[in-house]
Amino acid sequence: MLDLGRSFIASVARDPDMPAIVDGDVRLTYSQWYRRISSLVASFDHIGLKPGDHLVTTLQNCWQAATVHWACQFAGLIVTPVNWRAKAVELDFYITNSDARAVIYQNISAEAAAGSRFAGQLPFIFAGQGKEGFTQALIFDEMIAGAASNAAPRADADSYSIMLYTSGTTSVPKGVPRRHRAERAAGIAHVAQNLYSRHERTLGVMPLYHTMGVRSLIAMSLIGGLFVCLPRYDPRRALALIEAGFPYWLAFLATIIVSFAIGVIIERVLMRPMAEAPVLASVGVFIGLLLIFNSVTGWIFSYSVKAFPSPFPETSQFLGGWASPHEVGATLVTLVVLVLVYGFFRFTKLGLAMRAAAYNPVSSRLVGIRVGWMLALGWGLAAAIGAIAGMMVAPIVFLDPSMMSGILLYAFAGALLGGIDNPLGAVIGGFAVGVIENLAGAYVVGPELKLTLALVIIIAVLIFKPAGIFGRVIVSRV
Repeated sequence: MLDLGRSFIASVARDPDMPAIVDGDVRLTYSQWYRRISSLVASFDHIGLKPGDHLVTTLQNCWQAATVHWACQFAGLIVTPVNWRAKAVELDFYITNSDARAVIYQNISAEAAAGSRFAGQLPFIFAGQGKEGFTQALIFDEMIAGAASNAAPRADADSYSIMLYTSGTTSVPKGVPRRHRAERAAGIAHVAQNLYSRHERTLGVMPLYHTMGVRSLIAMSLIGGLFVCLPRYDPRRALALIEAGFPYWLAFLATIIVSFAIGVIIERVLMRPMAEAPVLASVGVFIGLLLIFNSVTGWIFSYSVKAFPSPFPETSQFLGGWASPHEVGATLVTLVVLVLVYGFFRFTKLGLAMRAAAYNPVSSRLVGIRVGWMLALGWGLAAAIGAIAGMMVAPIVFLDPSMMSGILLYAFAGALLGGIDNPLGAVIGGFAVGVIENLAGAYVVGPELKLTLALVIIIAVLIFKPAGIFGRVIVSRV
């Protein structure tokens, strides 16, 4: 099997004049890009980097980041991309853990680079505008400016290509090295999965420190395609609604309204005829709807993982790094929704009528409540709240048709634990499941088995306390 360097040379030979990468005003064909990659490889040699060395990059998606990636494949270096939001102490961890021999940064990560204790000890390369960080830094533009002979690959299929770090949300980040053989096979699989043909184009929204971002970059090179860089998750370019000129929160509101309408239609068209059917028949309809929606979504939008924008500002220094702006914002949105739902069902006539219809439909009909419409509105409200949950969690787990599968399992475990008939208990149960999942995932079972903890909680509650912690045990006389 070919290594990635030889794969790229094959693409240059097939499509030398085809556009390979676009980043703002920068447009490079495969032959032009290969020349810049070759110059960078020669500069790596000049500063003493050798095959097998790690090169840490803290860059947004840009043509410089993609060029560094390919230069490392030719030079036999192990590119080690990390989140550009990393603080100085986190950058130092990555450098120490990988035994890196050089670091490449840009304007957005200049503060972390300048604060690193390795600044001045290792070669730090600045790949941005102007010159930020510290005066000892090498300049990327100067490193690619010189002429050099075409770079020849120094790695084989069994050499290490890249090391990606886990997110570190549940424990210390772990570096996962990948060989040229595995990366090329994954790129081919990405082409097959997305049914790419020659000279396709892809918008590089997934970061190049994420496995899907790297797959997109490699896949385009295999088919002579064009990689269009998107440095950050720009809502105006990532979503069709926002591309059409809608502000995020207007699109947010429109999504809630559409979801509410879909929920009402489902109840009126599908669930109303099932009103007298056994409970298991309704459960079968629920499962069928889930499979249909997932399949139709994948058919329309494809099953590839996509980035989803956050409406909250991005900064690596928020709350001292303990929580991101999106995490705080999503929590506040959740609390606002909980308060609004509580007030709606507690203090409004419509909310009280919906509660009555759900609790005792026969008596509700006798006092003039239109039970059928109350149930339909309940479905609409549930769909709207589900849409809000999806929009809040999508920037974290990324966007794909099955992204809510794990979330649904955690939600069910939280509701059972707190008491499925007690709204406040369900909220407390949800927080409890989150704490248990993170602590046990970090110190007991490991991050790979965290999802099984939700299943354990569900089984334990159903066996030992089916009503949940705050639920009521209802005893009926027969």
